[in-house]
Parts: sequence; structure tokens; C-alpha cells
Amino acid sequence: MASLGAAASGAAGSSNQPPSTPSTTAPTGQNSQNLNNIVIEYLSKKGYVKTEATLRAEMASLDSDGRPIRPKEDKYSQFDKAYSRLRSWIENSLDLYKPELRRIAFPVFVHMFLSLMRNGVPAEATKFFETYNQEFQSKHSFDLRGLSTITAAHHVEENETAKLYTENKYNVTLTATSHGLLMGYLTEHGGAAGDAVISILNTNVQLYKVDRQPSFGFSGDDDMMGDNEGIPGHINKDGPSQKDLPGVKLGLMPMDKDLIADVEFELAAEDAREKERREGELSTTSGPSFLETFQQHIKREESEDTPMRDDIPLPPYKQTDIDSEIKAVKDYRDRFRLSTITLQAKTQAGTEGPPMTGALPSVLTYTFHNTNDNVHRIAFSDDTTLCATSHAESYIRIWSLKGEKLYSANASENENVGTSRRYVGHSGAVYGISFTPDAKWLLSASEDKSIRMWSTQTHTALVAYKGHDSPVWDVRWGPFGHYFASASWDRTARIWSTEKIAPLRILAGHLESVNKVAWHPNSAYVFTGSTDKTLRMWDMQQGASVRLFNGHTSPVRCLEVSPNGQYLASGADDGTINIWDIKMGRRIKTMRGHARVPIWCLSWSVEGQVLVSGAADNTIRVWSVGEDKGNNAGNNSGTVGAEMVINGIGGLPGDATTKVDGSTAAAAGLGVLGAKGRKDKKEVVATNDHLAVYYTKKTPIYTVKFTQKNLVLAAGAYHP
Repeated sequence: MASLGAAASGAAGSSNQPPSTPSTTAPTGQNSQNLNNIVIEYLSKKGYVKTEATLRAEMASLDSDGRPIRPKEDKYSQFDKAYSRLRSWIENSLDLYKPELRRIAFPVFVHMFLSLMRNGVPAEATKFFETYNQEFQSKHSFDLRGLSTITAAHHVEENETAKLYTENKYNVTLTATSHGLLMGYLTEHGGAAGDAVISILNTNVQLYKVDRQPSFGFSGDDDMMGDNEGIPGHINKDGPSQKDLPGVKLGLMPMDKDLIADVEFELAAEDAREKERREGELSTTSGPSFLETFQQHIKREESEDTPMRDDIPLPPYKQTDIDSEIKAVKDYRDRFRLSTITLQAKTQAGTEGPPMTGALPSVLTYTFHNTNDNVHRIAFSDDTTLCATSHAESYIRIWSLKGEKLYSANASENENVGTSRRYVGHSGAVYGISFTPDAKWLLSASEDKSIRMWSTQTHTALVAYKGHDSPVWDVRWGPFGHYFASASWDRTARIWSTEKIAPLRILAGHLESVNKVAWHPNSAYVFTGSTDKTLRMWDMQQGASVRLFNGHTSPVRCLEVSPNGQYLASGADDGTINIWDIKMGRRIKTMRGHARVPIWCLSWSVEGQVLVSGAADNTIRVWSVGEDKGNNAGNNSGTVGAEMVINGIGGLPGDATTKVDGSTAAAAGLGVLGAKGRKDKKEVVATNDHLAVYYTKKTPIYTVKFTQKNLVLAAGAYHP
């Protein structure tokens, strides 16, 4: 009635205006609300109780604009529907594109879980996590363990793994076809569920499209990270393109010209003496002379790819450097040549498999008994005369491999001398240890945040280097001595000189603990491996990161650079070994054969064609190193392994495959474990580049080392 009165009044006051037409505009929310209140008041005054109750119930189901309120779907149901729909679409895609499209699922899963936790519904978030996390255990078990500790909203801001994913974008590289399929799916499946996936991809995922054909899904693809996949930190923000990478010089450090002249003079004299010794012998055939061997294989001269000697200041050479070069020449001539041989392996069914090429070096293993599980690291000197062990009880023990008594240069310290010495000085567990190339000095890294240098001639501590803020996990001498590098839980690596007690460079960039360091043979670069599952290459002169190697799915535990300086090998907690092209900054291939346990050590042969690894599965394994000829890095898996028969004189590969389905892992007392200690259904199948395996009896291998003569030394602590 009130609205009719207002309309009549307006018409009477404007007789000269044309009659108004009925309005097609809906009443505003405020007018509709006022009208409803007036009607309710009228019904209340007249005592129409039932009618009033009915109208109030209808009003409760309308929004402020008078439209029916649609029941809102709770966030868990929305995410569950969106994620299950995405997974269903991926699994129904062509097999050619599945491996790539599956990479999208993990970051979506993580951010849906974190969003549910952040919204204060921990029960629903936990349910979502437990429902879908199993499919990612093979690739992301480390991150899943970190996320599983989140049980409340405030944990999202405190948890290191959660912060890693919320503060950084997750990189995913797709081929053009896979990228187009994903865009088509997102366009077709809109609504609340589809919008949730789109929002996560826009905010938390960096998609890269590359113009190449997808690689077919070989066995093992699901266990591998894609190119550039994951969170790379603060480098490669412009994507996976290599064209903007800083230039690096990977050639070996040129020798001092005066040193070359002195070495050639000594070698010429040695050749003359050898010629005299050969006179009168019936056989006149001989190999290259010492001088020829030096000039062809050992001598290092300047080239476009070598760093300048002035870039890395080194002390003047001494007579010991001349002697070292002469010994290197003799060792090179006398080395065991790991010539390529072809072996026809057999499959488990007894049929002949494809041939595999590689060499089988001899291995000498040292086993430490009665250690009470307190040995952390074992190291051999380059001249193979000394061995050192670091202990949880804050000391280092040094051993003579020749069985000789370790006398001190200080005569007063030579009472009751034995074949081993104990170095005491640290106030916490000792982790990393490293000998200088001439074995005269030893470095140790400790839980007490310090690095100490010891003399192996006087068997005393000389210097304590302090600077790290947390326990120091690893320390490594440079290839020429003088400089050394350390890795710490404080997320930094540091470069030191023996001349100063303060670090020369602080290498910061890793997102989590730095576990291992390694030097490039030319001493111009340092490599680090971290719990954040990445490796970095650092320019020693500038202290800047010049390469980021991203591809491991678990923390990096060991790394070694090839003798020619072109390749990098790294081992991780999940039992995989990656081979990287340093110049291109990309992974060449992934090698599998160890059980899913940490790989502790790696070593390259003198020629750089063979790699040896030691792991917590009580085995030493031999690998043929060469660029994977398959379509996809790390995917040339097969059942062609070799079981080395240890019979005192070595052996040849037997007819067993190296499927780690209980043989290796059971010997280690480990089994093949997946998440939460359960038996993993997936077997570890050795890739085709796996040449041989040497088994030990309950002895995890802590260190392996190729000598200059291509023999392998290994050591571990027996765990009964």
C-alpha cells in the first residue's frame, strides 16, 4: 500500500510528463528487506502467527538481494572433489603424456593440504593428507615426512617444509602438447572445484612450456623428477633455458712453467737410468717413456678453457710438488687399465640379456669392528699409507695401512707407539675428515662448530678455524692443498686458507643444511650438496653460485667431480645416483641399483669412465659412466645387472640380476622400505649402466676411493 501511494503522488505532481512505464529493474536489496519487515510487523499486529513464521522461514533462505541462498560446499569436499577429478583426468590420459601430467598433482596436493590446515580444519586436512600422500612417497618422501608433522594452523607458519612451499614457486616443465591438454582441462572444468586448482597453479606453480616431443614412459619414470621440477631456490628464475648461465672454465689448472721444466728434467734423467737398466735385456720393446707419458697425459698448459693461475693464488712450488708429479707419472704408467670389456649378462629367466660394457676393478675393503656405532666418517690418504676415522666421542683415530708404527717428529712423544694414534681436541662429535694430497696434514669438522688442522708428522693439533654458527658436517682439502672448504648445518659452505683463521668466502644460498662439499680439479670452483635436494656450483674467486643442479628427490649425501672436470656425480638418501653435465647445468642420467637407503660415498676412476659407490645397503657397486643414449635421462632401466662373486681372487658377473627385492636389502637388515616402515611393493631394478656389485657382511660402506693405479679402497664399520 505504501508503495502504491508513493507512485500515485508522483503522478499527480507531474501532469505534464508522459505516463511512466512499469520499471523492469528489480527492487534493491534494501527496499526488499524493508518491505518484508513491514509485512512481518503487520502480520504480528493482526495475530497471524503461522503466516508470520512461514514468512520468516522464507526470509532465512534468501540473501540480502532476495535471491535464494545456495548451500555452500565445505572446503574439504571442494578440494577433495577437485583433486580426485584432476587425478582421474591424468590417469585417463594417454600413456605418452601421463609422466609429465602427473608432475602437476604434487604441488596441487601440497597447497590444498596447507590451505585446509590454514583454515582451521586440521581433522579434514589430515584426512586429505592420509588419503592421497601414498602416491608421492617414491619421489617426495622427505617432504612428506616434514608435512606430516603439521597438525594445527600455526604449524604452517613454523614448519620448514611448509615455508619452503609457500615462499617459493614449484617448477614444472611440460611439453607443448601436455601444456595444451592441461589448459584445455582447466578451461572445461570450471566451478568451485576447478577454480581451486586454477588458483593454486596461478599462485604457487611456475609452468614452463618446451617445444619437444614427450619421452615415452619407461619403467621407473614415476620415481624420477622431471627436468627443472621442484623448488630451485633463487636461481633460474627465468626458467630452464641454459643460454643465460654464467660462463665457467672447466679446464685443469695450468702448471707453473718452472715446475714443468724441473719435472721434465727429472723425468729425462729417470728415462736415461731406465734405458741403462734395459741394456742387455733380450726384449727391446717398451712402452712410452716417463717424459712422453708426462707430456701426453699429465702436463697441464694454458688454454681458453683453463682458469688463470693468478685467479687462484697458490704458494710457490716445492721439491715435494716435483716429487708428487713424478709419482703421478709413474702411477699413470703402472695403473690398472680399466679397458672396456663386453659382458653378456643373463636375465632371471636364464635368457641372455643385452650386452653391457664396463670394467671390473679390484676392491680392497677394510672393516672396523667393535665400533659401538660411533664411527661417523672414514678417509684414506691419496698415497694410501694412512686411514683416519672420526668418532662421536669427540676424537679422531689415524691408522697406518702399512702396519708401521706411527712415530712422531717430536721424540718425546714416541713412548708406547703403535700402528694407530688418537687425536683429541674437539668438544663435540667429529664428522668430516680430509687428508692433504701429500698426507702431511689432516682436517676435521665437528659438532662444536669448529674445524681443526692436525699434523700427521707430530700428531698434534695446529690450528682451530671458527666461524660457522652450527655443527660442521664436512670439510675437504682443495686439489693443491692450501685452500679447503667446509659445509655446515647453518645452511652455508665456507672457503678457508691455511694462512688465515677467518673464512675467505661464505657461500650462502641453500635453503637447508649443507651436507657435503667437493672441489673441482682446477680449484676454481666448489660444489655443495644440501638437504634441500639441490647441488650448487660456486665460483671461488667471486663467492657466487654459478650453477644450480635440481633433480634429486631426497637430501644429497655425497658428490664427486670427474677427473677431467666435466661431470659431477651425486648420491642421495633414496639410493639414486645422478650424473650431471657441469657446463650445461643439466642432469645426464640417473643410475639405480642400490636399495632405497642413503648412498654415502662415490669415487671416479683415473680415466673418468667408471664410478664406484658405497651405501648403507652393505654393498659396493660399479657403474659405467657415459651419457644415456635413451630418450629420457635416467630411464634406461632393465634387469641386466651383475652379481660379483667374492672368492678371494675377484670374479666375473654371475647369472643373477640385481633386483633389490630382498637379496641386497635383506643382507643389510633393511628390507626395501617405503613410507612408515612398510614393505614397498616396488622393486629396485638396476639400470643398464650397473656393472657389478660387491657384497659385505653387515658392513655399510662409509668411503670408497680409486687410487692413482685404478684400484679401489673401501671401508665401513661392521654392524652386528
